[in-house]
Amino acid sequence: MDLYRMAILSGSGVSMGLLTWSLQRSCMVAMQRYQARYTHDARHGLRDLYLFLDVSLLWPVMIWLGVTVFLLSIWFGAGLFVATFLSAICLTTPSVLIRYAKTRRLKLFENQLPDALQSLASSMAAGTSLVSGLQMLVQYAPTPLAQEFSVVAREIRLGVGLENALQHLMVRMPCDGVRAVGATLMVAIQTGGPMADMLAQTASSLVSSFQVQQRARALMAQGWMQAWVMGCLPIGLMVVLGQMDDKFWPAVMDTSMGHLLLGVLFGLEGLGLYWLRRIAKAVAHG
Repeated sequence: MDLYRMAILSGSGVSMGLLTWSLQRSCMVAMQRYQARYTHDARHGLRDLYLFLDVSLLWPVMIWLGVTVFLLSIWFGAGLFVATFLSAICLTTPSVLIRYAKTRRLKLFENQLPDALQSLASSMAAGTSLVSGLQMLVQYAPTPLAQEFSVVAREIRLGVGLENALQHLMVRMPCDGVRAVGATLMVAIQTGGPMADMLAQTASSLVSSFQVQQRARALMAQGWMQAWVMGCLPIGLMVVLGQMDDKFWPAVMDTSMGHLLLGVLFGLEGLGLYWLRRIAKAVAHG
């Protein structure tokens, strides 16, 4: 009987050891894959921003920062959930900042594009070729427009076709203005039309479209402000009722009806924000 129990215990120990080893190996492989993807996304995101930095130390620095924030949160009395949440924020901060910087850069490029097209159209109307006009535009235009069009001019000088160079620009700057410029230049080349006049008309239509988008964004900002006010109103009312009656918070936090009330409240709040976000996206892309 003792041998039988020892055999069972030995088998259980070996099984647990193999399971632990398998889980540890799987976690290490998943961590290595996530590290490679994390570094790859950061490198390509910074390259799209024309920031050529060495990101090999980004992962260990962010891991050190996350562990430090986790330990400090535990030291100052924060719960395990809060400490883990703050540590996760430290890991995701670089990607969020890069995504925000790319969005801001794209919006700035869209704002600069109509004036650049007007300048390019004026240069071509004066007898300048497209490549020479792009080179002149690169010299005097602000960033990021100068950076992107300098890449287009460099690709054309190296023998890349205009259509391929514009397609590369569309990949780097996925916006309606770049697609309109690409379509205008392709039509002008294929039909032999006056490229300067077509670029000027495209610039005028982009200005009109930009003005309409600005009005829509102003109305959406007003809608978002109203949504935040109406969304914070129930929470503010709960705070006021809690100050007026000491029995309010125990009734909300410690009873099933209070939990149901909070669930309905936050569910309706989330549903309202979801629909407002859907409407904002439809307006932005419409």
